Amino acid sequence: MKKSSLICTKFNFKKIVATSLLLVSLAPATVSAAGKLPMTAPTKNITPNIVVKAQVQATANATLEQKSDGELPVGSIGNSNLFMKKLNSYRTANSLAQIKENKKLNELALLRAQEELEKYIKTGDADHESPGGYNKSLGENLAISSYDLGIKVEDVNEDSFKRWKKSPGHNANLLHKDCKKAGYACVRKVVDDTVYETSIYLFGY
Repeated sequence: MKKSSLICTKFNFKKIVATSLLLVSLAPATVSAAGKLPMTAPTKNITPNIVVKAQVQATANATLEQKSDGELPVGSIGNSNLFMKKLNSYRTANSLAQIKENKKLNELALLRAQEELEKYIKTGDADHESPGGYNKSLGENLAISSYDLGIKVEDVNEDSFKRWKKSPGHNANLLHKDCKKAGYACVRKVVDDTVYETSIYLFGY
């Protein structure tokens, strides 16, 4: 069985949360969405001290990729280049400007994915609260998944992109007309034969 959830933040004037539960079986998947979070004011700059902190921490973690007992790659498994190519192709098809992949936002996305991965493993839940402040002043899409070790799953970059496209709130973030730069990361961990994954898309002006 695979359990997946999507959470998104739209950073211009309001935050939106959308969730979905996908059951992988012989039956078709079901999807639902609901929820709103309090209003927030938009800001245009990433706080410099957060970026510096992220660079230091991400250096140690960005290349983390190990093999679990089942030979499944774990650690940092996202491909930001592939994700951004898909995103820009999608934006071009919708007559929108291309987004520049940003190294610092990739690093911040990795740190956010790690935060949410640990939170999800410990609590079974996820949100946009970043103890490190890595998503401050940024819009964010979050996807989380858990499934039994051994289940064959789609490439995480493709999976995240498809799921966000299908969710109205997340899709609006992908097609945000004022977005100029973005980053993406995905991390995976295996605990007691359960695979946990979190994907993060961060974007800003």
